[in-house]
Amino acid sequence: FATGIGLLLTQAIVRPLAYLNRTASLITEGDFSSRVDIISQDEIGSLGNTFNMMAIQLQNLIVNLESQVSDRTKELQNQTIQLRTTAEIARDATSEEELNFLLERATYLLYDRFAFYHVGIYLIDGRGQYAILSSSQDPQGLQLISNEHKYLIDLESSVGRAVSTGIPQVSNIEHGSGVHQHPLLPDTQAQLSLPLQVAGKTLGVIDIHSTNPRDFSEEEVGIFSTFSDQIAIAIQRTEFSHEIQQTLDELESAYGQFTQESWRRFIQGKRDQFSGYRFRQLSVEPLESQPSEVVQAWEAGEVISLTHAEDGTSIMAIPMKVRGEVIGVLDLEFETDLIPPDTQNLMTEIADRLSLVLENARLIASAQEQVERQQLAAHLTNRISQSLDLDTVLRTATQEIGETLGLAEVEVRLGSMDLGFQMSDNGDGIPEESPSQPPPPINPGPVDSGINEDDHEPIH
Repeated sequence: FATGIGLLLTQAIVRPLAYLNRTASLITEGDFSSRVDIISQDEIGSLGNTFNMMAIQLQNLIVNLESQVSDRTKELQNQTIQLRTTAEIARDATSEEELNFLLERATYLLYDRFAFYHVGIYLIDGRGQYAILSSSQDPQGLQLISNEHKYLIDLESSVGRAVSTGIPQVSNIEHGSGVHQHPLLPDTQAQLSLPLQVAGKTLGVIDIHSTNPRDFSEEEVGIFSTFSDQIAIAIQRTEFSHEIQQTLDELESAYGQFTQESWRRFIQGKRDQFSGYRFRQLSVEPLESQPSEVVQAWEAGEVISLTHAEDGTSIMAIPMKVRGEVIGVLDLEFETDLIPPDTQNLMTEIADRLSLVLENARLIASAQEQVERQQLAAHLTNRISQSLDLDTVLRTATQEIGETLGLAEVEVRLGSMDLGFQMSDNGDGIPEESPSQPPPPINPGPVDSGINEDDHEPIH
């Protein structure tokens, strides 16, 4: 009897414990919905209830953890997509060389890839008083541009605060922050204003509007801030490129005018020697007139080709240019009515090289003339400075200048506008008083060699 009672008690204790052990094994294998079914009110029943509560809490914890991991994974995936998209947008936008195309490309890509409600880029005016809407591709933005929309740079608007503080500004209706709802943008629920900054200087603002009040989290603001920095650098680069190109164009224009003026003076000084040469019948002879095709090529700056049907010949006039300025014309006559393209290209190349050779010859001639002038000035200065006596200096100066330059008359005048007379030396070395008459005005222009290039007559 005692043995039978012991067996019954053992079964009553061991069987619930085995059931608990089996249920725990199921939970360990991943079946978090398993529960123990113990309805007794003793210690075994209390243990079963505690086990079930633990299983429920464990199940809730794992479900919440999985939900959090899933949400975080989605956030990371969204951030990765945003990073990749903004990188692609920045790459595509910054490839534009013109500022207007760059701004249009940036606003269009942001508006198209992220499906925002409105995207606009504001640039600061020259006085730094207003931020003016310069680019937008959505219908509302285009209407704002046509209305010449702009913000005063102050703390009243999100765009103004972004410019004034240099810090991204996030406005959200859901969080109670003020969103400036323009009449043309009534559905705006969230707004992000990103300053375009380079080296601490604010160039403008990227203004983004969304109809989702939960947009523009802290991570998204960081991603779009990186994009705005790249756009700001691209804007500054295009502005610098435009300024450099404008400067180069101005320098090229000025240098071209200088080259043209230099050649005009050079030819004017040499016009009594030659105006050009012509090869005919195995001989070279100077030119006395300019054919019509030469005048046309010179004025147009382009190759002129003519065909004479009556004798079957062709004429090709090629302008010779230096820094874009025409300095001469290569005039060719062919005994055929058709000039092969290879021959035309060859003649054009020869004209280009001839232009460079002529320019080098002119520069060498100008340098030689400058050296001769310097030598002449040094010679005259040396002869004049050999004496410290005023009268001797005057006499030597007038004599040396007249003899060296071959002038008919040389006068050196001393005096002052306040004095009623001047001391002059007329070449005979005798100073004499002049009547009370103001001296002629002094020409501040460059020192002349004494030869008038227009008529080659002596001057005094």
